[in-house]
Amino acid sequence: MSREAGVGRLVTSDEAVAAELAATLTAAGYAADAGQEPTADGRGWHQVVQTDAPVDLLRELAAEEGVALEVADPMSGVSAPVPTQDRDADGV
Repeated sequence: MSREAGVGRLVTSDEAVAAELAATLTAAGYAADAGQEPTADGRGWHQVVQTDAPVDLLRELAAEEGVALEVADPMSGVSAPVPTQDRDADGV
């Protein structure tokens, strides 16, 4: 599995999905933390799972669960989306 620099972030609007993803990653031996972040327009919240899991694994999970995948630079806090094959399910 390849690993891109940064922290992987799975983004969804569903709190239960975020909790399930965090539990799955933790059970697999990776650090994973689920939390909330405001949406860009400030009108709602995204559920975000941050993890040190390899990006290839996160791509699989994102495609299976229909969530968005981002890679964040922990030093700058800048996040960038990572294209997945099925990106339209959650629209985040």
